Amino acid sequence: MLGIRPIGVNDNYFELGGHSLLAIQITSRLHDRFHVKLAVQTLFESPTVAELAKQIEQELAATGEDEDEDEEQLENLLAQLEQLSDEEVQALLDKEED
Repeated sequence: MLGIRPIGVNDNYFELGGHSLLAIQITSRLHDRFHVKLAVQTLFESPTVAELAKQIEQELAATGEDEDEDEEQLENLLAQLEQLSDEEVQALLDKEED
């Protein structure tokens, strides 16, 4: 996006000619690629590829923990549902309709 090749992992984005408008495009592409939401400010605080990679890893780790908790809760609910009789399930469904 900067039109410069190669870019080293420790090269500073702003020293290479990066600016705020381009930063918006970069954070958008990072979101598309890694499915993480990074504020444009993150690029200002972490202007090298190495620093930005650490931020992405942290964001992915935080997101993964939330997904693991959601999955565990879903598994617990499914286990509880499997223990219900057909009559109990029907009674719960009827109750939801009221």
